[in-house]
Amino acid sequence: MTDLNTGERILEAAADIFGQKGYKASTIRQICEKADANVAAVNYHFRDKKGLYQAVIEHLFASGFRAYPPDMGTAPDDPPEKRLHAFVRAFFLRISGEKGWMQFENRGRLMFKELTDPTPALNHVIDQYIRPLKAVLAEIVAELLGPAATPDNVTRCVLSVVGQCGHYAIARPVIERIARGYESGPKTIDRIARHVTAFSLGGIQRIRQESEPKEENRYP
Repeated sequence: MTDLNTGERILEAAADIFGQKGYKASTIRQICEKADANVAAVNYHFRDKKGLYQAVIEHLFASGFRAYPPDMGTAPDDPPEKRLHAFVRAFFLRISGEKGWMQFENRGRLMFKELTDPTPALNHVIDQYIRPLKAVLAEIVAELLGPAATPDNVTRCVLSVVGQCGHYAIARPVIERIARGYESGPKTIDRIARHVTAFSLGGIQRIRQESEPKEENRYP
């Protein structure tokens, strides 16, 4: 941490401590000892423990999206199938890639806890990252659904795609025990991303075939 400034060192240390001990059991003193900083520095940079925790959550999301943006270099006019694959692959990389949250055990634990048992810190993250992410996927799904792109169909398909991605992260310890030959890593990420994309495209195509909504009910 010696190459980082004081605020950055505190953020990095807090991410580990909060992930290891949880918010309530973590103390500013523990974080400052790990960051080689004084307690006054927390007050200066983050005001208090609550402000520091929120900054940590935002920092983790920001670093994940900066390393693996949803489009992964695709263009808006690329085929929706290609954009869907990029979206899914970025999702997996954000979780389990070389710079992903799960590569740092305590931070992965912190992210999982925040997403499943949220604090008020998640509200800003939803507005800044999750809601725009949902909009990106919804646009891709709507294009794939074509005339079947009602709000309900789009939302259900979006949740289905994200649900598949999230399952591999949340249930990874179980999957590694029941799925023969399953190993986490770059090759596994690419293989699963292709599978989830193909599976999702098949489901979306089936819904498109079975749905013929009226024009006024189409997704905006």
